[in-house]
Amino acid sequence: MLMTIFGVAGCLTLMFIGFGIRYGVINISNEQFKVINKVDIATTYNPYIDSVSVEKNYKKRLARTRMLKLIQKVNIQLATF
Repeated sequence: MLMTIFGVAGCLTLMFIGFGIRYGVINISNEQFKVINKVDIATTYNPYIDSVSVEKNYKKRLARTRMLKLIQKVNIQLATF
């Protein structure tokens, strides 16, 4: 009798956990594969320019551009294709 009660309680617990996981991850694939983040970015690479010239020249250009909403400095150590 006691084993039956523990068996039914264990099965119900596993069912509740299973349904909780199912309904918890049901929309993850939609968000992961159907929602596209649109990002506009332009990058350049010139190994012969120093950081002082980059700061001086690009800050002037970026200050004149009116379409920019946000400027974020990015540092890439290694990029492979």
